[in-house]
Amino acid sequence: MIDVDIEAIAHEVRRELGLGHKECVYRNAFCIALREKGIPFDCERAVSVFFHGQCCGMVQPDVIVNNEIVLEFKAVKSKLNGDNVIQLQRYLDLLNIDVGYLVNFWGTPNAEVQRVPLTGSTEVVPDSSDREKV
Repeated sequence: MIDVDIEAIAHEVRRELGLGHKECVYRNAFCIALREKGIPFDCERAVSVFFHGQCCGMVQPDVIVNNEIVLEFKAVKSKLNGDNVIQLQRYLDLLNIDVGYLVNFWGTPNAEVQRVPLTGSTEVVPDSSDREKV
């Protein structure tokens, strides 16, 4: 497995670009960071979806890192939700990849980053900064 700190790159992109950009701007910046680190990736690779053995459409995950990690980016004011998780899990299933990350660049003060496994719950688990202190 390639050693890449997705969360650190996401926070760097968010800090340097700030709020208010379209998703594609954040995606392109993330890809620049991967390229600078020498990490292999595909940006918006077309992936076929099949029904009864025939291609019925295409999807394009935002970034696939070294054929090991799928990244799906958002630039929305709302928190990540179960629909976002389901979308990423479909990409993971189609690509036979075990893990992906949802990244919302509208998080404050950092990007909201969630690790998503291929199988399991579609509930988004908040990162430590969003959990209530007991």
